[in-house]
Amino acid sequence: MMNSLFYLTFLILPSYFFRFPIGSIGSVNFLDILLFVCILFGSIKSISAFSRKELGIFLSKNKLFFISVSTFLLSFLFSFLFNAEKSSWSSSLGTLKSFVVLPILFGIVAANLSKKGVLSFVKIQWILFVSISFQGIFGYFFVITNRLTFDNRLDFIYESPNFFASLLVVAILLGINLLKTTTKQNKFFNQYPSLFKTTLTLLLAANLFSLIKTDSMGAWIGLIVSLFFYFLLKINFYAAKRLALFLLFFNLLFLFTIVNLELFLEIIQYSPSVPATSLDSRIAVYLSSKMILIDHILLGIGSNNFQISYLNYQPHFPPYPQWAIPHAHNMLLHLWIEGGLASVIAILFLNFKAFTSTKTKIASSSVAISLVILIYFLFHGMIDVPFWKNDLAVLFWFFLSHLTMTKQTIRD
Repeated sequence: MMNSLFYLTFLILPSYFFRFPIGSIGSVNFLDILLFVCILFGSIKSISAFSRKELGIFLSKNKLFFISVSTFLLSFLFSFLFNAEKSSWSSSLGTLKSFVVLPILFGIVAANLSKKGVLSFVKIQWILFVSISFQGIFGYFFVITNRLTFDNRLDFIYESPNFFASLLVVAILLGINLLKTTTKQNKFFNQYPSLFKTTLTLLLAANLFSLIKTDSMGAWIGLIVSLFFYFLLKINFYAAKRLALFLLFFNLLFLFTIVNLELFLEIIQYSPSVPATSLDSRIAVYLSSKMILIDHILLGIGSNNFQISYLNYQPHFPPYPQWAIPHAHNMLLHLWIEGGLASVIAILFLNFKAFTSTKTKIASSSVAISLVILIYFLFHGMIDVPFWKNDLAVLFWFFLSHLTMTKQTIRD
């Protein structure tokens, strides 16, 4: 029963669109309910199987991981409390709950159970691939019925084409991994290899078609980089991990560039175009974000407060974009602004630990796909915040936790 609940949660991640009102406080979405129940029963299942000694060993082996996660959570909590009187505390608390707390706890519990073998990692891959692929198929009907954004991009049911594109990239990476790893391991698929490969290929094609129509350049570049890492992992695992660490350093370098953007713009003698281009608007976002960051460098502004702060600061930096901006278009910058300095330090260490935690010379299927998906989020995160959404946050923290936590040894 518990296993089925976890699989159901992965299957219907978009269920956060279904909301239930709670008086004047606000509402709770269906995905949050599922996440909470899974966390509760999954935690009971994991802890009850430990003896006191085994629990101590497990926590000791994963001490740095849990310290970093706790730091990340506490940083966002303190930022929320510090800014509660300056913002809409209910919407801020809702974002903290749905984008940070529940996805992190669910990701840890689900990854822990999958590493133990209670949950099947391969099944989770299949469920996610099929679920997102159906969305890719429906995306085709949105295209032919011209249900697109004002700038002719496919966002399906999501707030942004970039969010939908990130989901599609994850599905494509999962599909390629499944195509290469499960055909020889499953008796059913071996009985009907042509049907299996054809169906999988068609689903991949549907995802690619929808990805094209999202017109998300960041997602496309992230996909290409991730595929390069995926095949490099099969050839030289150590080289791939070293490159992943370089990618983490490159993220820091990009953040440094944003923080010093005015200096670089002066060197190249930048002047805004008339009319403003997307690059001009992105520069305006970064300049505004830098000013917000300087004024709230330690504790941040609190979750879900970026858009309000951006609109207050942005008039100092023409050209003024004609749309509201939900995040800072850089993962590290956005986490720093909304969660404070400690959240950035924690996420950097978690990524570093993920890229250095696997000691084997050959990447297993689960390690390879987890590492590649994490690389995608990290690369796309230089110009966007691809996991700042309910379902994408669940995926990010699940694969990060699965890659980082040491496998537990407990009695069944």
